[in-house]
Amino acid sequence: MNDKVKHFRRVLEELDAVLEMIPFADVPGKIVEIANEQKISTLAVGMDEILKSDSLLDSLKVAGVKVVPPPDATAGITAGRAWREEVAAADAGLTGCFGAAAETGSALLPPFRPDVRAVSLLPPLHILLVEQSKLHSDVGTLTASWAEESGEGNAVFVSGPSRTADIEKELVLGVHGPSRVIVVLVTDR
Repeated sequence: MNDKVKHFRRVLEELDAVLEMIPFADVPGKIVEIANEQKISTLAVGMDEILKSDSLLDSLKVAGVKVVPPPDATAGITAGRAWREEVAAADAGLTGCFGAAAETGSALLPPFRPDVRAVSLLPPLHILLVEQSKLHSDVGTLTASWAEESGEGNAVFVSGPSRTADIEKELVLGVHGPSRVIVVLVTDR
């Protein structure tokens, strides 16, 4: 494990997130393992290149996990509302990301993808796949890479479970997003 990955793990642990490292071929098995460990019966999926795998969807189906796929881009407003309600009721959300920054434990979600943002925020558990080749040392190099590749739209960063505090400084997890985050670092592709 290189220093950048070690730092990423340490920061994620400080954020109360979990880091798992696996090769790309093991993604379907790892997601099913997490689903079993976390007692996930419904999993919302924000489609990303790394998640476009029939073996992943087949493995989840065999394991008895209901998959809530992203809405059809041509779906109307009513269908979009029904989809958001289904995502909010899911046990977990599974997304990929553009990349991550080891310095802060933050991941940059793809812009213009409301399905990925909703899936990362609404369920109580967010399972985030990060390709190791897209793990940057800091936010500056991550955003520079994003700007070079597309540079369009809003950059949405997620960093561990949602946190908020009241006036008495009582920290509460999961009020404005997931209360738990599992990051799966994919070591090759």
